[in-house]
This record gives sequence, structure tokens and C-alpha cells, in this order.
Amino acid sequence: MESKGSLTEVDSAVLDPDTVIEISLNIAPGTDKTTLMFFKDNEVTDFRLKNPYGFEASTGDRTSSSFVELPHLVMWELVGPMAGKWQIEVRGNQGQISVWVISTNKYTLGLQDFGAVPVGEPTTITAFITEDGTRTTVEGARLSVKVTAPDGLSIIHELNDDGVDGDAVAQDSHYAVTIPPLTAEGEYRVDLELSWPGFEHTINSRGSFQAQTFPALSVTLERTELLIPGDRAKIATVFANVNGQPFSVLVEDITLELAANTGEAGNLELVPQSVITQGRAFMYDLFYTPGAEAFTTVIMRLNLEYAGRQHSFATDTLILSSYLPTPVPAPLPTPFLLTAVPVPTQAPLPTPVPAPVITDDEPPIILIVVLAVVGGIIVILVIFRLSRPTPHGFLYNDQGEVVVDFAGLVRSPMSNLISRNVVRGVEVGIPGLEGVTFTFRGSGVFMSSMQVAPATVRVNNQPLIEERAIDDSTWIGTSGRLYKFSTKPAPQTED
Repeated sequence: MESKGSLTEVDSAVLDPDTVIEISLNIAPGTDKTTLMFFKDNEVTDFRLKNPYGFEASTGDRTSSSFVELPHLVMWELVGPMAGKWQIEVRGNQGQISVWVISTNKYTLGLQDFGAVPVGEPTTITAFITEDGTRTTVEGARLSVKVTAPDGLSIIHELNDDGVDGDAVAQDSHYAVTIPPLTAEGEYRVDLELSWPGFEHTINSRGSFQAQTFPALSVTLERTELLIPGDRAKIATVFANVNGQPFSVLVEDITLELAANTGEAGNLELVPQSVITQGRAFMYDLFYTPGAEAFTTVIMRLNLEYAGRQHSFATDTLILSSYLPTPVPAPLPTPFLLTAVPVPTQAPLPTPVPAPVITDDEPPIILIVVLAVVGGIIVILVIFRLSRPTPHGFLYNDQGEVVVDFAGLVRSPMSNLISRNVVRGVEVGIPGLEGVTFTFRGSGVFMSSMQVAPATVRVNNQPLIEERAIDDSTWIGTSGRLYKFSTKPAPQTED
């Protein structure tokens, strides 16, 4: 039912002599006024109304109701009726009766207008409940949204005002939910529904939004390794496009972010290949001048207004190396030795050598050497393990449930010792990730796939071919399911 109300038939029946018919009517919380209309063939048909506590409503109580009776119509108006299940009792001898109802509610639902949304990116839907024009929070109620795609497929999501799953601020009367990336362009229908457990009554509102492809940056790498500190080198070309079609942007619309594992990150330059008009171009060259030997990460962000909303797109992380290869030392020349010609001499008589005396108190030299080698290997393995970062973060399914806790994975002792910072897909137990590897370097997390083609794992709706960095709220798709990587644990709920 919409909050403004619509006339709905509750029930109809044909009366027999001495018949008593009971009809149930659910009235929702927040109902301002309910008008009941009883149509009857026989003028002597009697109607009685009982509230949820079982008390009969009085036609003479003019403070909360009004009553109009005509030969074939009875109208009963309830002002501020009690929420719950009411009972209508019909008594008569013959004829047909029908019961109709129209209710108005003080609560109304609204969908926040967010314009068009980009295909392939998570979308946050925000709605609100108003009471007499003021936004409010309704205790004990459930607000859900049904999103219907252009092909007719519908998915229901529950909104919240608890500061999680897309809701920015808890208890601010704004209900929100973040849904997985949309895959098709077109108009999506949105049906909001406010309901109460235990009440067979809902308040509904309908809206819609458009999903379309937004501008993105496609990066073609040219040189990412063996970069020389102080030398300017072209490392990539950047193509601004909308679904593969060129789209001109200003160089100021693209933000370059870089960080190095040493103090000096170097300098990045974005140069347009050909200016179309007013400083806009769709193809850019990316140059990098390393400041010192280092590993450097680069992220490009496109920020601009498009289709009536502020749009932001971020590329995958590029990893650059300006470490020079260690030169292999040339082999030392073989020295030329002069050999003296011996002069024959009379061999001296051999001197008897006493037999060595071995005591039980001295350990064998070989045993000492073996123990020293084993101890050295153990020390090296311990140092290597301690230098590897510990796996961290969580994988959530599309219901917001934790399915993988990387820090709490039970792994074999050998995996913990040799590859502490590398988690193989078979260890997480998710179908479809068997050929994937999660690598933890410092505070970063990287995914790589051993499967070249066809790629069955997608990261943020892009196929995982080689290695890609993942960060907070990265979506991973495989075997028809979506998972979200997050560094934050699921919020604790109170019983």
C-alpha cells in the first residue's frame, strides 16, 4: 500500500440464513485513518468491528471514528486506529456482501536521486522515511529494496541505518545499502517496501535509475623495469574512453599517485599525444624519472562530472622498478706457475709415525660440522620467516558474511615456514580460486593467477590474467559468485 492510500477489496461473500462471517483486517503502525466500506444486498445485514484486543468498536465514539449507514452501504471511518489485526463480524440472512478498505499512513518512503550509475562498479542505494515531512527512523520496521534489471531479473536487498554496508552515518535517518556491480546498461526499477514483523501490511514506493558505461582509463605498459635513476623514460600510454570509444579529458582530470619503498619516489609526467580542443585529449603518454633505486607503485585516478554526477575511476596499481641488475664479476685469470725441476736426492729413511690416539671424550669432527650446518639452516629459515609479512584481511560473500579470515587460516607447518606471506587459492576453500595466489607484501595485497586463458576469476569486473593489487572493498568474482576483500573485520552485533 502506498502511504496516501488506495481502495482495496478485503473480502466478499454470499450470506445464508443465520450466517456469521468473520473477516480479518490488518492495520499497520503509523496509520492515520482507515475507512471501511461495507456493501450489502439486504438492508438488515449487520456489521460489527473488534480491535486487536477483542473489544468492539463503538459507533457512538465520535472522537476516534465516524459512522454513516445507508440502505445498501455502511461507511466506518477510524481515526488513528490501533495497529494490529482487527476482526469484522457480518451477520445476515441472505444476499451478497463485500468489504473494501482505504488507509492513509503518516509514513512515506523516498528514494534519494543519485542520477545515472556506472556499469561495473558497486552502487549505493539511499532511501529515507518521512513522518509529516520530517525524516525519521522507525523502530522495529524493515526497509528493503527490490532492484529489477532491464531483463526482468529482480534481487531484494535490505537497507540499514547502522553505519555499515554503504550507510555512512548510523541513526541519521538515511537508510542505505551497497549492491554488487551492475552488468548491463539500461533502466533499473527500484521498489521500496516498509514492513513490520507480525503485521501483514506494507508501505511501498517506486522509483528508477539509469545504469550506463562511464569514462575509464585503459593503460598499455611499455617499460616498467630496469629504469635508471635520473633518466626520463616513457613507461605507458593512457587511453581515456567510454566503452572503448575515445573520450577527451583535461590533464587536470587525471590525478597521479605514487609511492616508493625508499624516501625518494621520483617524478611522473602525463603528456597529451594530440590536443583535440581547449587542452583536452584522449591519448596520453606517461613518463617517469626515478629519483633513486626503488620499487614504486603508481595509481591514476580520473575525476570529473559525467551524466549529472561526480565520477571517479581508478586504474590498477602499476609497479615500477628502478633497481639496476647486479653486474656479474669477470672470472679471475689463471695464474702462470713456474715449476722448478727437482734435483735427485737420496730419499731419507722413513720415520715411524705413532698411531693416533682417539678418546671417548672428543666428538668426531664430521658430527660437529653437520650440526653446525643444520643449525645455520634453521637460523636462516627463522630469519626468512620473520621477514615475511603475516597474511591479513577478510573475504566477504555477497551477504556480508566472512568466509575467509586470512590471519586465522589453518595452514601446514611447511607452508607457514617456507611461504608465510603467500596463500594459495586451494587453502581458502572457495570454489574457483584454486589457481589463484594471494601474496602479502608489506601492507599491500596482490592476486595472481596461473591460468592464462580463459580467465575465470575477475577482479572489479576485470579478468585476472597476471598479478593485480587488491585493496579495501575490492570485488572478486568466480564461479558465478561475488566476494569482497576488506581489511576491516565484520562489525559485532549485539544479541
